[in-house]
Amino acid sequence: MKRLCAFIVVLIAVLGLFGFAWLRPAPEDAPIQFKGFVTYHNGNPAPAGTIVEAYLGGVPKGQTTLQLSNGYYELTGTEGAFTTGTYTLQADDGVGMLGENQCYKVQGTTETVCNIELRTAY
Repeated sequence: MKRLCAFIVVLIAVLGLFGFAWLRPAPEDAPIQFKGFVTYHNGNPAPAGTIVEAYLGGVPKGQTTLQLSNGYYELTGTEGAFTTGTYTLQADDGVGMLGENQCYKVQGTTETVCNIELRTAY
């Protein structure tokens, strides 16, 4: 009986120290702020590994890398980081082509569609 009481006391102390962290829900993923397709001027999709960056007034606001070869991207971030304004979204396929598009976003909205065409060789 003493062992059972000691076990219960230790269990309560351990749970109190960790604050029942295992009961808390996992934090939510950051919402999608921009999404769209990166394509070449001939319509072919950009390859996996293409980097997409978002700028507001020349200040970097976010970046993502295409995971698939279908050209689709999703750029996530907190609502506070993506305020209202006209964003420049730039894409670099890493093998010689760049592209950009200007897209207007209102703070608090999510999933603003902004397609990017790779047109400039470097």
